[in-house]
Amino acid sequence: MSTDVIPPELPTPAPPSPRFERRNLALAIAILTGLLSLAVILLPDLVLGGCWRIGYAICHQIRDRSLLFADLQLPLCARCTGTYLGVMLGITFIWLRGRQRSGAMAPVPILVALVGFIGIMGIDGLNSYLSLIPGLPYVYEPHNLLRVLTGSLNGLALSNIVWPVFGFTVWRNPTQVPPLKGWRELLVLLVVDLVVVFITFVEIPWLYYPIAIVTTLGTVIMLTIVNTMIVLIILKRESVAERWRELLVPALIGLALVGLELGLMNFFRSTMVQALGLPIL
Repeated sequence: MSTDVIPPELPTPAPPSPRFERRNLALAIAILTGLLSLAVILLPDLVLGGCWRIGYAICHQIRDRSLLFADLQLPLCARCTGTYLGVMLGITFIWLRGRQRSGAMAPVPILVALVGFIGIMGIDGLNSYLSLIPGLPYVYEPHNLLRVLTGSLNGLALSNIVWPVFGFTVWRNPTQVPPLKGWRELLVLLVVDLVVVFITFVEIPWLYYPIAIVTTLGTVIMLTIVNTMIVLIILKRESVAERWRELLVPALIGLALVGLELGLMNFFRSTMVQALGLPIL
């Protein structure tokens, strides 16, 4: 007679609740904000220099097309500033609504509106570009307020389109709740976006560092999200994660790739500018 004792099966640990994840996010944001604030106080030139180097890699940084805070120019132009403010606003909204694991696209009417936001920015950007070339007609006089506004709409669209793609690329069981469920949520997001755009465009001097840092973080976060998906696909590890900690290594690789990409773009731009004898922006 066998005397083997079959051990009882251990219960599968329940996934963290949305409230737990939001609380951890709030704690992480508080710690990051504190560290960044300390860095700005102790090493302002180093922090701002990093923001400018990142901006140099992805943005033209033309002074006339950028916002000035007491004569201090932001590291990104008005349109890029708006774009990455919109990205950060969209991601923040997703987390506050507990939709971090969203793997479903917004309803078709909402998705059409988001794509329309990208188109609006494209139209304004084309009109602005045409105004730079003597002799070419353009529809209306470009303005930095329009650049920030249309850029922010583009950022909202990007965050709400890219995030569910990230969700179903990463998670084993992504939720089927989209980042934006309906028109009411989109309207709330647009109202908040208008307030952010207005506050930014007023150019309050003490907001210079916060806006410079937030938009730079938006750039790095969006690029890291895209790179992390690419890393998972290359490693054939897509759609297997069940915990955020399982994404630590792929995300760090993605972040390292961001550093490499930005460094190469910086090098290429500075080399081409000097080779062509143009002034460095």
